[in-house]
Amino acid sequence: MTRIKKNFITGFISLLPTFATLYVIIFAYKFIAGIVQLIVPIELISNLLVSLHKDLENVQMIVSFVISLISIGLMLFLIFFIGFGINTFVSKKTLRFIEGLIMKIPLAKSIYGSIKQVRDLLFSKNNEAYKKTVLVEYPKKGLYSLALVTKENNKNIEKLLGQGEMYNIFIATAPNPTSGFYLIAKKTECIELKISVEETFKSIISAGAISPKMKMEE
Repeated sequence: MTRIKKNFITGFISLLPTFATLYVIIFAYKFIAGIVQLIVPIELISNLLVSLHKDLENVQMIVSFVISLISIGLMLFLIFFIGFGINTFVSKKTLRFIEGLIMKIPLAKSIYGSIKQVRDLLFSKNNEAYKKTVLVEYPKKGLYSLALVTKENNKNIEKLLGQGEMYNIFIATAPNPTSGFYLIAKKTECIELKISVEETFKSIISAGAISPKMKMEE
C-alpha cells in the first residue's frame, strides 16, 4: 500500500505543472471571452446573419464560434505583447531577480521550472546536446517513437557488445519533453529523419497533433 501511495503521489506531482498551466490558460481564455461577449454586439451579429440567410440554422452556434475565434486571437496577441514587452523593456538582471522570487514559491517554482525547461529546449541557440532525430521501434515491435541522438558513437558499449556503431538516444515523454528515457541502440536500428530538433519537440509537446516538417532531399 505504501508503494502504491508513493507512486500515486509521484505521478500527481509530475503532472501538476501541466494541469496548472492548462488551468491558467483556460482561466485566461474564459476571462477574455467574457469581456468579448460584453463588447461584441451579439444580437446585432445574429440579426445580420439571419438577414443574410433567412434559412440559416444554428445562428447561436455560429456566433459562439466567432466569439471563440476573437477570444483566442486576443489571447494570443496578449501573450505575444507581454513577451515582446518583457524582451524589449525588461533587463536580464531584472528577469533573473523575478525568476529568483518565483523559484522561492513552492507551486510556482514547479510550474515555472517546467515551462522554463521546455522554453530552453526549444529556443536555445547553443543547444548541442541533440545531434539529430531518429525513429526507433519502441516500446515494442510494431510501435515507433521519435528519439533524439545525444551521442553518435558510444565507444565503451561498442567494444563491450561488438555489434557495430551504437547510438545514445533520448526518447522524450509527451507533453512534457523534459522527462523521458535514455537508451542505447544500434545505428542500424535507428531510422534517421530529416527533422530539426525544434520540430521534434513541437511534435512531442503537442502529442503528435503537430506533424514535424520533413526536410526534403535535394
